Amino acid sequence: MFSKSILGLTVVILVGFLFFFFIGESQDYKDINVSAIVTNQNSEPQEESFPDQIENFSTQEFDKNYHLSRLIEADSYINYQDKPGLMKNPKVTSFGETSDIVDYVIKAEEGLYLDSGDFLFTGSVNVQSRTGNKHIMKSNSILYKKGSEEIISRDKVTYFGQNDVMVSDGMHMSLRSDTIEMLGKIEIKRDAGGEILSKDVTIDKTKNKNIYSSKEPTNYISKNDSVESEGFQYIENDGTLTLHGNSRITQNNGAIIDSTNLVVNSSSNQERYKTDDYIFYQSQISKIKSKGMDYDAKSQKVELFNGVEGVYE
Repeated sequence: MFSKSILGLTVVILVGFLFFFFIGESQDYKDINVSAIVTNQNSEPQEESFPDQIENFSTQEFDKNYHLSRLIEADSYINYQDKPGLMKNPKVTSFGETSDIVDYVIKAEEGLYLDSGDFLFTGSVNVQSRTGNKHIMKSNSILYKKGSEEIISRDKVTYFGQNDVMVSDGMHMSLRSDTIEMLGKIEIKRDAGGEILSKDVTIDKTKNKNIYSSKEPTNYISKNDSVESEGFQYIENDGTLTLHGNSRITQNNGAIIDSTNLVVNSSSNQERYKTDDYIFYQSQISKIKSKGMDYDAKSQKVELFNGVEGVYE
């Protein structure tokens, strides 16, 4: 009995000696995270969390009447324990009264599945409404709120129209509607040439109208002229731009044309400014008033109509 005790004590001393000898020799041991394996009476073992990745992810959501309300799909879904899940190429399909009726479809390059049940999309985002209209935009963050069925962004948003590209400071869209509010400073680069600079622009795509409008001060900058106005309406389908309220055209040669409700037509490789209202033309050598005007910006020729009065210096 005594010899077994001596032997056990010898083994304990030897193990302890080797343990402390190993600690002294290994300089890298202090860098090892031992919190995952150290336990005491008042704590559970801590484990490092690893994400779960699901390929061809798909899940369904139902309303209170057990009707299918939403189908969520993605090429892959990475689930984290301590942050929102990451979806690659997510697709959200929202249904109407029955699963045969699709209200809208949202596709994106990436999306975060938030704890609230909402989504934060990034990259290219494509929205297709029940009417078949498509809205294509790009941003670093577009929040999809499922409860109110809207998408919102406070980041820079690039919106791709049929022919033109618009850049804004943010956007808001009700997904059951074909109208979008582009927020903050706006720049529209027209395919036909020229830029429209304004604020808080509404895009109306109901019945395929494709109308952009704003009641904020607007500048239109073309190759030959610069125009200031109190607002605008731009019909993308035919390229017609109407500058509302008081407007001022500043030509490259310094001449100024003041008018109201100016219509700019950029079709057929031309750019013409027309109005039936009174105009006041000022240059270095003349001051002319008339009612009605047709101005060809390409040739810089102004045709004046009724009641022309002029003073030449």
